[in-house]
Amino acid sequence: MTRLLMLLGLLVGSLLTAAAQPAVLTLTDLLDEVSRTHPIVRQANLLGPMARSELRIAKGAFDPKADLHYNRKRLWNYKDNWRPETYYENQDHFLKFPLPVGDLTTGYERFTGVNVNPENFTPPQGLYYAKLELPLLRNTVLDERRAVLKQARLLSQLNEAERVKLINKLLLEVAKDYWMWYEFWRNARIQSTGLQLADERLRFVRQQIARGERAPIDSIEAVLEVQKRELDTREAQMMLQNAALRLSVHLWGDNGQPAELREDVRPPFDLDREPAGFQTLDSLAAYASGSHPEVLKLQVKIAQLDIEKRWRRNELLPDLRFKYKYFFLPATPDPKFVLEQPDYLSPVYQRENFQFGFDLTVPILLRKERGKLELTRAKLEQSRLELDFARRHVVAELQAAYNEMQAFDALIRTQRQTVANALALLEAERLRFAAGESSLFLLNARERSLIAAQVKLVELEAKYYKSIAQFYWSSGLPYDSWQP
Repeated sequence: MTRLLMLLGLLVGSLLTAAAQPAVLTLTDLLDEVSRTHPIVRQANLLGPMARSELRIAKGAFDPKADLHYNRKRLWNYKDNWRPETYYENQDHFLKFPLPVGDLTTGYERFTGVNVNPENFTPPQGLYYAKLELPLLRNTVLDERRAVLKQARLLSQLNEAERVKLINKLLLEVAKDYWMWYEFWRNARIQSTGLQLADERLRFVRQQIARGERAPIDSIEAVLEVQKRELDTREAQMMLQNAALRLSVHLWGDNGQPAELREDVRPPFDLDREPAGFQTLDSLAAYASGSHPEVLKLQVKIAQLDIEKRWRRNELLPDLRFKYKYFFLPATPDPKFVLEQPDYLSPVYQRENFQFGFDLTVPILLRKERGKLELTRAKLEQSRLELDFARRHVVAELQAAYNEMQAFDALIRTQRQTVANALALLEAERLRFAAGESSLFLLNARERSLIAAQVKLVELEAKYYKSIAQFYWSSGLPYDSWQP
């Protein structure tokens, strides 16, 4: 009888523990482990380096470029007694420096031979030059390479929002699987303890029958209860195994290999339904409307489209380019030339060595440019409308999760009263059974009612903690700011 009372005490307790205390796995520890080793998290963390690579690619449009060109043609001169002669020898080597507006080029050119285009003629020693090309209308305020660079700088914010979104989605699934495992672990312990209680009562009833204190029919009632609770226990164990398997999918080792949930691990019992630092609905709603990953992604997209719109609008202007090329005549080793022109290196001569011009291109109908601008404006307006909807949607999801959390909190309070009432009825029925004023059927019914109430309480607690995870996920907070 003492053993029976001990098992009854385990059953009516709010939490059930095993004799040997296993290791405790908290949700915080699990999320920390998953956020460190899970492949999806590692994949999401690559978005930052990818954004930096895109930015480096965009900056490459402003990298200096070296060009070396050498061409020589030598052929028999059939006009002059078929003697071999160099038709031309062309050299043009330069460094091009892209500027924020326009390009600067410095280089060396030398064109010699009997068949050189007079326009390209240079002295025998060649010419050094500096060339400046500037847009005066189109591409002055913004051109393609500057637009791409500005958009690439925003890409880091876009990828960071996408990284938080991917990790949050994963960890929400982990949190839900964790609380499912928590629910079935406690459910299995409740059913197992109820089975032990039924086994002990069966032995106790058989002893009373042997002493002639009870009718033999009571043993059939006790056996039926053991069989029913054995089925419930096996079903609970099966559901616990599946929940543990589902949770194990999220576990990975430091070496990138899958890990398993140890059998000696259990969830914690001393859970606080009002975690320290719990944030209010108003504060999280304000955060979600401005910093939710979906909102941030649309804000960055709008900023990128705004840059493209300014660039497309600039494309409507005529393309007017100014070109200026200044030549530096190097010294020549030819003494005859120096004798004839001793002042050829003086500033009077040098400042006359230049070339300049203008290029003007004016599309007549501008259909291509106007079409691209109208398309960009439409995309921009579309994204702004999508942003308005996204802000309202995330706040509504947050409100719904908060309502669920509040509802489950109230249901848990009610269910705890139900458990207390079921316990009071069971205690009264146990006293009546000991006094011979009640039947085994009624006592078993009272125990089943208490077990069902406890199982329902655990189910509500699991749903409550799932709603907390859903609440923080809906806000868009980074996972390390969630409260378990």
